[in-house]
Amino acid sequence: MFFTGTQSSGIALSAPLRSQWQEHADVVVVEYNRYRFEGRQTAYDTYLKLREWGYPQAILDGASLGGLLATDVIDFDRAAGGMMKFAVMMQDVPMNGDDLKFSGVKALSTVWWPGRLTDLIATYLFWYLNFNPPPRDQLGTGVDDQQLAAQHEASRTYPLSGWKGEIRYIVTHDGFVRNQYVGIPLIIMQSQNDGVVKPTANRWKEVFGGATMITVPQSTHIGFVEFPDRWRTAFAAAFKALPTGW
Repeated sequence: MFFTGTQSSGIALSAPLRSQWQEHADVVVVEYNRYRFEGRQTAYDTYLKLREWGYPQAILDGASLGGLLATDVIDFDRAAGGMMKFAVMMQDVPMNGDDLKFSGVKALSTVWWPGRLTDLIATYLFWYLNFNPPPRDQLGTGVDDQQLAAQHEASRTYPLSGWKGEIRYIVTHDGFVRNQYVGIPLIIMQSQNDGVVKPTANRWKEVFGGATMITVPQSTHIGFVEFPDRWRTAFAAAFKALPTGW
C-alpha cells in the first residue's frame, strides 16, 4: 500500500519501482484529491478497502507526507480491535511541521487557505518560481525520461489548494510517543541529499521501538524518478530486512 508525498502523483512517483514491489506483494497506489486534501479520511477509506479486500496483513509504504497516513491506518485498525498485521516502510518522512526545512511554508499553511480561484490564477507562476528539480545531467542512473516528465508535470501543475492542505496536515498532525507502535517492523530509507525534510530517523525509531535504517546515496527528497537505480537498491535491501512472514 503506497502513500505518496506532497505535490505529487502516486502513480507517477512510484512508476520506476512498482514492478519491483510486485515481486513481493500486491501493490495498491493511493492517489489524493489534488484540490482538497483530507489525510485522515483518505487513510480511513484506505483501511476500509484493506478490510473489504480481506487482507490479513499489509506493508504500508509512505513517502514523505505519506508516512503519516500510514500511521493513521494503523490507528484506525487499533480502534477497530487490531484486525490486521502491519509492517511500515518510510522514505524521508517528517514527524511534524518542525521537520520541514522551509519554516515559512509551515507558518503560511496555518493562515493561507487557497481555493479554486487561487489555483487558476497562481498555480502556474508559483511552481514556475518554486519547483526546481535537479538538472538532467545531475540525475542518477536508470532514469526513464517519460517517467521523469510525468512526475515533473504532476508537480508543476499541482493545485495550491491541495498542496497547502497537505502541508497543513503535516503541521497539525497528532503527535507521537515513545514505543507507540512497538512490535511493528519499520524500515526507514533516508535520502542523502534531502533538501525538504530534516533527518528524522532516530525519532521514528523511538516511536516504533526500533528500525532498520537505509541511506540512499546521492538522492534528493524521495527522488524515485530522478535516482531510480539507487532506490531499487534501497528497496531490495528493505524487503530483505523484513522479518520472516513478510
